[in-house]
Amino acid sequence: MKTAVTKPDRYEPRFTDLCTQLSEHYATTFSATRPYSPRDKAMVERAVNIVYTHVYAPLRNKVFTSLKALNNAMHEQLQLLNGKPYKKSPFSREHFYNTQEKSLLKLLPATPFTHKKVVVLTVQRNYHVQLSEDHRYYSVPYIHVGKKVRVLYDQKNVEIYLEYQRIAVHVRKDHGQAYTTLVDHMPPHHQRMQQLKGWNQEDLLAQATLIGLSTHEAMTRMLKNSIYMEQNYKACFGMLMLKNKYGNDRLEASCKRALQGMRINYTMIKNILERGLDKQLQAPAAQLTILHDNIRGSEHYH
Repeated sequence: MKTAVTKPDRYEPRFTDLCTQLSEHYATTFSATRPYSPRDKAMVERAVNIVYTHVYAPLRNKVFTSLKALNNAMHEQLQLLNGKPYKKSPFSREHFYNTQEKSLLKLLPATPFTHKKVVVLTVQRNYHVQLSEDHRYYSVPYIHVGKKVRVLYDQKNVEIYLEYQRIAVHVRKDHGQAYTTLVDHMPPHHQRMQQLKGWNQEDLLAQATLIGLSTHEAMTRMLKNSIYMEQNYKACFGMLMLKNKYGNDRLEASCKRALQGMRINYTMIKNILERGLDKQLQAPAAQLTILHDNIRGSEHYH
């Protein structure tokens, strides 16, 4: 059918998006014949002729008062056709269906087929695609920024594909915020900021205590660095994130070293770790008096 094939080709024809969606939903495939080549579909043409002869012809002169009555009559004729043995075989179509074909059939999908609209979009720098139909944005894994993707959507869902692989799926929204974003789609630094939104002073200090006393003391002082608590929270959260790279022991050691100064902040702790200063052993305090046999103690003086 011309309405189903967008580009005819003997070996690799292209079908419409609707045909592609149908084949994916029902786990089947389409096969296209060459234009103006009826021999390519001889079996189909013969099947049409058989149904016309054995179903339509016996009913052509009858009058039906309802669609249900017509369907029942056609069903009866179809049963007679399927139960009729072949000319050169004692078996019927129904026999071959029950013995060979029925066991190979798959169950129909649990969800009914719904036609989805299809658009090709470019993933924006903010790792979202925009559905211009309703001016809403849906997230895509950030590693795909700048790539062309196929977006399939209906009234309920939005599916995003890259080279026939689904990389994102969202529930379509028509109210609320314009952006629908999954945390897993964010780059790491955006994920950390998202986590920070739900933290408070007690949460931060509790995490610091798990690392060590010096970390807890360092964070307590950092929480007093600015009158703007949001800035303090960001600095403390950043300090906690250093454990992912350097480990708890090194973070605790760097906080212990930083506490020797008058002021402490995130940058100071980060620099200590980057330079490896936390690994340097503290030099023992210099001994001002050298003890040896030639020096007399205070007991020699009266």
